Amino acid sequence: MRRVLNVISDSNIGGAGRVVLNYLAAADRARFETLVAMPRGSRLKEPAEALGGTVFELDGLAERSYHPDDVRALARLLRELKPDVVHTHGALSARIAARRCGVGAVVMTKHCAAAPGNAATRAAHRLLDPRLTDRMIAVTRAVGRQMAAAGTPEGMIRVVYNGIRPAEPYAPAEREALRARLGMDAAHTWIGVAARLEPVKGVDRFIEAAKLLAEREELRFIVFGAGSEEERLRALAAPLGGRLRFAGFTNEIEQALGLLDLTVVPSRSEACSLTVIESLSMGTPVCAFAIDGMDELVRDGTDGLLAARDDVPALAAAAGRLADDAALRARMGENGSARARELFTAQTMARQIEEIYGQVLGEKERER
Repeated sequence: MRRVLNVISDSNIGGAGRVVLNYLAAADRARFETLVAMPRGSRLKEPAEALGGTVFELDGLAERSYHPDDVRALARLLRELKPDVVHTHGALSARIAARRCGVGAVVMTKHCAAAPGNAATRAAHRLLDPRLTDRMIAVTRAVGRQMAAAGTPEGMIRVVYNGIRPAEPYAPAEREALRARLGMDAAHTWIGVAARLEPVKGVDRFIEAAKLLAEREELRFIVFGAGSEEERLRALAAPLGGRLRFAGFTNEIEQALGLLDLTVVPSRSEACSLTVIESLSMGTPVCAFAIDGMDELVRDGTDGLLAARDDVPALAAAAGRLADDAALRARMGENGSARARELFTAQTMARQIEEIYGQVLGEKERER
């Protein structure tokens, strides 16, 4: 059995953390023992352990990619654990420590869009990425292209889409109880967004789109999530009064997305949006900006509608079109659900990641 140490620097449960948890749920435990290193006190600890992962908490590491103290702490852990693979989720410190300790295979997943950088940073990527890493996983083809443009050698890059664990469907009584808890009456058409309330997620643009649709009495709007922008967003939404609700964070987000008539994804930047995948899996069509990689998740006119990047009136018009047509929503919902089952499951993701582990380990053994 091969031992894999995942390293993640998140203190809260964001997109990268949810991907790690989804991998833990689907890992091939006959072939791989999965360990996770994370900052002390991370909210990921309890769910990771509940899914069978062995967790190691480290002082430091939190919310930073590199620090000399993190390199030293990770090196001590690696010498103790002797993993066959180190899989980092944005932590440069882990890649440096893994090379220092002679770990057989080093893999990194890029969970966010890659900036092109300048000539110096591109040269640094061309030089350092092959020295520190054996494979770089991009979560969409668009991210892979961005990584190559930023200097990462193309031959190192593999594309593995994020995968989710399909939510168990609620019985009708549970579904209605959730609807009541969220204040989502069945008499209106509900349009929602689920995101961290941070600038990159564009929730302010969802609110502006809602204002453009506000004259339509049958529509209601809801925001799922928490974050540093909540106060500003509430003030921005004040003219909508009770037409727009802030529901906060919920552990039942997949089921909540299933209550929506449509999901809006107004992000300024995304890599491989879990909200999109979760909405599709629940049969809820998606309206989104056509930012890089979004068309790999949402087929415009088939699973949802895409609006030109940053065009809020176009986004509002797309949402209004879907709100008007229940048959179109149902057809797109069925298409999206089938697509999610085919491409975006935790099992598919896990098998593809484990194939990469096997390839790199095989290469290392042949080099000996």
